[in-house]
Amino acid sequence: MAGKHIGYARVSTTGQTLDEQCERVFQEELSGATRKRPALADMLDFVRDGDTVYIAKLDRLARNTLDLHNIVDVLDKKSVGFVVIDQPEIDTTSPIGRMQFAILGAVAAFERDLIQARLRLVWLPGHGRQTVTGGVMRLSIRRSVKGHAYP
Repeated sequence: MAGKHIGYARVSTTGQTLDEQCERVFQEELSGATRKRPALADMLDFVRDGDTVYIAKLDRLARNTLDLHNIVDVLDKKSVGFVVIDQPEIDTTSPIGRMQFAILGAVAAFERDLIQARLRLVWLPGHGRQTVTGGVMRLSIRRSVKGHAYP
């Protein structure tokens, strides 16, 4: 039995529309900064083995790459496909699409590792200090190697 075609769309302005040709479309009109997305949660609960979730654009589903991979992991565990309409190479229902998504995941993991390495360096005792200016955290790091100071 073939699964259902499920759509998810988030629009951030009232001028945007949702014109997906799916059997069921979950939609919400929220800013991308909104963490709680009830329609997304409902869609993740609704989908079943063999279904495929379609989204128009990748940035309409997730706030960042980690969020994207967490969502697709939930779909994968439920044996639900994932297709990005404006980027047809991202289609977890095909071997090449799964490979493309895996590459995207590797890049996201690399990005997270770089961020964590920078944060570890900044928060080492004696290697930096943090200052908060105008609500934005700015970091100032001075390290000494063999008597030489580096800004």
